[in-house]
Amino acid sequence: MNRAAGALLGLALAARLLLVFLTAPGPDAGPVPYFNDEPAHLNYVRYLDAAGRLPVQTGSVRDQFDQAEFEYYQPPLYYLLAQPLYDLGRSLFPAGGLYGARLASVILSLGGLAVLYPAVRRFSGRRDLAAMVLLLGALSSIPLRFSTLVTNDSLLFALACLYFAVTLEALGGERDWRLVVTGALAAAAGLWTKASFLLVLPFFPLALLASSESLRSRGIKALTALILPLAAILPWYLRNLDLYGRMLPLSVGFGPPQPLTLENAPERLGLLANYFTRTLIFPYDGWWGGFPGYLVFPLAALAFAGFVIMGAAVLWRGRRTGFWIFLGAGAAVTAGYLGVNWCYPQGEARTLMPALPFLLTLAALGASRLAGRSRERAWLGLGLWIVLPWVTLLF
Repeated sequence: MNRAAGALLGLALAARLLLVFLTAPGPDAGPVPYFNDEPAHLNYVRYLDAAGRLPVQTGSVRDQFDQAEFEYYQPPLYYLLAQPLYDLGRSLFPAGGLYGARLASVILSLGGLAVLYPAVRRFSGRRDLAAMVLLLGALSSIPLRFSTLVTNDSLLFALACLYFAVTLEALGGERDWRLVVTGALAAAAGLWTKASFLLVLPFFPLALLASSESLRSRGIKALTALILPLAAILPWYLRNLDLYGRMLPLSVGFGPPQPLTLENAPERLGLLANYFTRTLIFPYDGWWGGFPGYLVFPLAALAFAGFVIMGAAVLWRGRRTGFWIFLGAGAAVTAGYLGVNWCYPQGEARTLMPALPFLLTLAALGASRLAGRSRERAWLGLGLWIVLPWVTLLF
């Protein structure tokens, strides 16, 4: 890892530590607005600490929002990892448990960032591109925001980065059994973190299939990478089936479905587009408002889409197999996002988290391509994309 990557990781750490201690611990005023799911995630950690067993959810977000007990249906891995630092923080001062659990999120996210740079550098052969991807992972809105709060999205991002890294290794020609086992373990951990990891599960096995080995060897490795994670998560899904009547209990978390209809479609789709754009670019809803946001957020979202499309075009011309893997991961999370929003008004862009490393890499590749031979212009474009939403706070 070169000096630039080390500096970016240091910047990522500094930004995360700043937000950990500036973000309000609840709805009261603070330098940075709080995230209203965080109390529910923190309650999961508290329950594990106090009861020593897994909680059971008895109501959805609609009827238990005020009690903050609507995340108990989530897989437990993140909360088990956050519990030791929660205990340590609580032993230091009364509110320390919250900050200890937030620091666990910071540490987990930095672990994910640490694998991004070497993976992209080996896949692309370009240090500058790897550093640009690391910049986006370090400071762009979604990974920065959710790496500083008590939420399983911090671990989801870290494991998405690891799974992305092993997928790039497979695409680059490295397909030994150590890689297969590493990928299977990363996927199993991802499934034990959040069910949405299922959306990207097939793409490492598909990358293993794209080799020059015999069909039998490729098939065995791909099936191993697919079946082992599913076997590992099966006990959790059987528990869900026993407790909630379904393996993936979305209705337990979100409440009864509210399907999209012809009558509510105009309003729902308008709200969805607006909320998705804002949470993609600047997921600090306590700071939304004012004319600059109405201008900057849509333009920034269009710029990101343009970068991603241009990056996909570059892959199409140079790494055709990689193009299909990247496209598949992006399409899978998009389909999952739309599927959830067909039944529930849940428009947050962090739903893209399992495929976010793929999308950030495409964005960096696209920005680099648009800048031509000038690396400075690529860095400037990505830097402006990160900074401009924060500038709206000045107006």
